[in-house]
Amino acid sequence: MLHELEFCSGDLDELIRLSATVSMAVPKKNNKKRNSIYTLAEDLNLNPGTVSRALRNRPEVSEETRMQVQKRADELGFKLQRFRPRTINVCVLVQTVSTQESIFSSYVNAVMDGLWRYCMQNDLELSLYSAPIDKLNAGFLVRQLANRGVNGVVVVNASDDSRYFRLLQGSLPLLRGDGWSGGGEALDAAC
Repeated sequence: MLHELEFCSGDLDELIRLSATVSMAVPKKNNKKRNSIYTLAEDLNLNPGTVSRALRNRPEVSEETRMQVQKRADELGFKLQRFRPRTINVCVLVQTVSTQESIFSSYVNAVMDGLWRYCMQNDLELSLYSAPIDKLNAGFLVRQLANRGVNGVVVVNASDDSRYFRLLQGSLPLLRGDGWSGGGEALDAAC
């Protein structure tokens, strides 16, 4: 089923492998006081959320704050460590032209069916996110997907004016399955 949709198992396996590695801040073991985001925040007189975002290089944190947090983290031996989430959440992102447009074309149905089967076989969670292109391009998509616990994205119906696609490329493992020919690198199907 998936090979008919120009996906190959290797592409999905690579997406899942990349999705399973998400950086989170954890303190380096220390015989003294255990360092955490909270102790960093207290030391720097910042909110713990700001410290977390700075350590993960989130765009909503100023460069000055990011450098201040990173400097103090280095001084305390605070390191980023990779972890594996309990369940990997693969999100199918479907771009539409308007809110009145149905996302359930025969192509999207076939993609969803194939991905659902793949996720079931590999004990993965599958979610769906759909919005008009103007909403996707508004700049909040990466944050919205992070808030939903998304670890990897399969994009369908993307067009050449999909600015959000380029933002996703630097943030989450990504697979594009619609024969996109625009600029940028993606895990395009190459079976």
